[in-house]
Amino acid sequence: MNYFDQIEELKKIIKANPNNFVNYFNLGNLYRKTNQLDLAIKIYQKCINKNKNNFQAYNNIANLYKEKKNINKCIDNFKLAIKINPNYHNAIYNLGSIYLNIKDYRNSYIYFINALKIVPNHIPTLNNLAVVLINTKKYNEALKYLNQIIKIDKKFAPAYTNIGNIYWYKDEVEKCIINYKKSVDLNPLNINSYGNLLGAYEKSNQLNDYSEFLKSCKKKFPDNPIIILHEGILNFRNKNYKKTIENLEKISFDPKDLFEIKRNSFLAKSYDFINLPDSAFNYFTKTNDLSENSYDAKNYDKKKYINEVLKRKNYFIKENIDKWKKINYSKSNLNLVFLIGFPRSGTTLLDTILRSHPKIKIIEEKPLVTTMISKIKNKNLKSLENITNDEINLLRQEYKKEFEKYENLENKNIVYIDKLPLNIIYCGEILRIFPDAKFILSLRHPLDSVLSCFMQDFVLNNAMANFLRIDDATKLYENIFNLWNQYKQLLNVKFVAVKYEKLIKNFEDNVKLVLNFLNLKWDDSLKDYRDTAKKRGKINTPSYHQVIQPIYMQADQRWKKYHKYLKESEGLLREKIENY
Repeated sequence: MNYFDQIEELKKIIKANPNNFVNYFNLGNLYRKTNQLDLAIKIYQKCINKNKNNFQAYNNIANLYKEKKNINKCIDNFKLAIKINPNYHNAIYNLGSIYLNIKDYRNSYIYFINALKIVPNHIPTLNNLAVVLINTKKYNEALKYLNQIIKIDKKFAPAYTNIGNIYWYKDEVEKCIINYKKSVDLNPLNINSYGNLLGAYEKSNQLNDYSEFLKSCKKKFPDNPIIILHEGILNFRNKNYKKTIENLEKISFDPKDLFEIKRNSFLAKSYDFINLPDSAFNYFTKTNDLSENSYDAKNYDKKKYINEVLKRKNYFIKENIDKWKKINYSKSNLNLVFLIGFPRSGTTLLDTILRSHPKIKIIEEKPLVTTMISKIKNKNLKSLENITNDEINLLRQEYKKEFEKYENLENKNIVYIDKLPLNIIYCGEILRIFPDAKFILSLRHPLDSVLSCFMQDFVLNNAMANFLRIDDATKLYENIFNLWNQYKQLLNVKFVAVKYEKLIKNFEDNVKLVLNFLNLKWDDSLKDYRDTAKKRGKINTPSYHQVIQPIYMQADQRWKKYHKYLKESEGLLREKIENY
């Protein structure tokens, strides 16, 4: 008897005995199996009317609302099921999974922990809890749960994928790849496992391994869009841009899928390289539209970052700085330099060159400064006015503690560089805590800086959300350099400025300019910076694939071929352009 016949039979039974809630429950199940979701919800509700404590019916209604993408009603019904039966593991786990899907990690964590109290060795709960912890950067705690899974079932492939993800975020590329390989071996039919390994090879610039593994993937999944995407990316890395376009224009992904953002991004860059700026700009715009409409984007607010800049612009004025209490600073043992600038102004190129010097160590893109200033009293800039020497020493210790998670600071013969471009907005706080700090300021033509940020597929946060639109990127540039000019006028900023355009045309002289500022001598290893880049493995910026290439001139004055899209930006930034 098929489902539809079973439905008709149950209707007859219910008509004869309308008070048996079990029959309604079973009828709801049949409507669900035949994809009649609204009818299923209606019948489950009738089941509940007959038996108000039927938590399984609430659970099933919640799952139906999940299918209908009505998340609020889904959550409400899972909660009703749990209220009736606080030990109902199925609903608790399901609710944790819903919160995970909408990136509400706090609630997700709570429900997964509660689920484990009921069924301690439930592998899906352990795995999802690890995902929550990974997303909240609690990597060691996540590893604990993943290792628990492997003790239960050493062939559970997703555990190795998540362990690989942890090592990727911890910049331990070799361990990441080992675990991705285990996931592939254990689950040879899961295309996502192959995609993870391909992505790790490409982003860590292991192009020979990338190419070889891609060949085997093409044999196994010849028509899979993920494999065709990577084929296009490999062609891009090999500078075969027309072939990249051919690959990527014959596939597509769901607009909410990150692969679709990546596809559009590489199409845009390819059209840029073959000098078709209108097609390139069209795809850059599509990339950013997709990013702006992604679920991740809804977690960030570009105005919050602008407000952080404006807050400092309003505070760091002569009237306030004149109120600063004089401090007899204790000598800092930290030989600190900050590599700053607007994103896409050449900071990654400078980073890669300078770290080739044997007496330079660089920490790349870590929130050391923001972690330190979050500890300022009351998290209030006015607290800088009467800050004490003891408070400053505590803040210095906080910074040192964060720095030493990545690099030992004990060698006084080493120059330590903290590279994070947008630390430029925190120069005021840095100088109040480390008055002897030095800054390397990376500069690029304002329109090229703005355009290049618009062209990059950044990992989103409040700051990067400003780069999804040319006008927002322009306003951010204007505000940041207005703030920088205030710092220069009012504070004793020890800095050297390096222009990207000069660096790529006269490499040695401009590197020596920085070395003189750092009281270091030239070292021939600086000429081999590309080898340094290749050995680094993972590079945590969108420039990861550019810094291993010879210096090229195509990015210099790129704004000119996109001039018609930048006229408003040019007007707003006219003074900055003239000063540049």
